[in-house]
Amino acid sequence: MREENQSLRELLARQQEQIAELVKRVATLEERLQKNSSNSSKPPSQDPSCHGIFD
Repeated sequence: MREENQSLRELLARQQEQIAELVKRVATLEERLQKNSSNSSKPPSQDPSCHGIFD
């Protein structure tokens, strides 16, 4: 039982680390999605609305 508990604790710790990394990654990707030609150095042709993504 103790070995199983230890294994589960280790699994939980790894999953918590993975979740933290994924949360950071999602935040970074969401930030990138918010950028457009008016608030970054991207040209207007790279704006999402130019491609019909958000239309």
